Amino acid sequence: MIGELPELDDMVQDFVVESSENLSEAVDDVLSLEQGHDQEAIDRIFRAMHTIKGTAAMLDLTGLSGFVHRVEDACADIRAGRRTVDKHTADGLLKCLDFIQLKLDNLADSSREDEDFSCGEKYLKPLLAEPRPAAESPLPVRGADQSPPAPEGPHELPASAETARRCKVLLVEDDFLVRKMMYSFLSEFTKCRVAKDGNEAIQAVTESYMGPDPEPFSLILMDVMMPIIDGLRATRAIRELERAKGAGYTHARAEIVVTSATDDLKAMHEACRGCGADSYVPKPMDRSQLKQLVVRHLSLRHGSDRYVGREGLCA
Repeated sequence: MIGELPELDDMVQDFVVESSENLSEAVDDVLSLEQGHDQEAIDRIFRAMHTIKGTAAMLDLTGLSGFVHRVEDACADIRAGRRTVDKHTADGLLKCLDFIQLKLDNLADSSREDEDFSCGEKYLKPLLAEPRPAAESPLPVRGADQSPPAPEGPHELPASAETARRCKVLLVEDDFLVRKMMYSFLSEFTKCRVAKDGNEAIQAVTESYMGPDPEPFSLILMDVMMPIIDGLRATRAIRELERAKGAGYTHARAEIVVTSATDDLKAMHEACRGCGADSYVPKPMDRSQLKQLVVRHLSLRHGSDRYVGREGLCA
């Protein structure tokens, strides 16, 4: 059986510290939006909410994750130009951020989640009202650059320890806490390497083919939203590298699982096909989903040496 994550209390404290820093930066970005449209500030606010939501879900902080998810949805409307940031919306965002910080402070004091989020509903109201297009915004524009889930598998590891030994996993994730938790989980039973962005992922795969005894990765968990090179571009580059090494359509080809928080599953599946990924798993992933994903992969490797094509989960 795959063990639970160790030192969970320490991870909760790390989560509080890092999330508080993200919230502080998000507050500054919201205040800057009152002076005019700033796409980079909007992207940073969305990313802060995305990160806090995903990590809270992995820590089973369901109340916090659910509340932040709703704030993230409103930020997604702003980011996509479906909602304007006026004084009313900015005030609502600031109050939501203060409320999230209050819940984090309570969590730091007790190491337990305060499950009462009912009083935060009033702060969400300005963000849940019918959105107005950004083109109708009364604020000046500041000239910013405008340029299906995995099926449930068995709950036991395959009997072959050799299969687990040969399973080499690359975890590509730019969020520190998510990386830490997933690495702790994965390294319990198989070799795991981490990369903080798409560029590091490409480098890791390149290095895995070097030397007299290459050890390519058999499973790559690839986050989509990353700096420098995003997950989709990195996946395309890795597939090109595999083809150059003669592993493009053989059992030596890695299974690449893309992870993203987008709600548009159809678009995500099309993106997977376009870049050569094998499947897509919505975020946030909890430990049970991660376990099922890895166990399914090990089961396929244990039961067959043939390549299972990308028509699988993307079909």
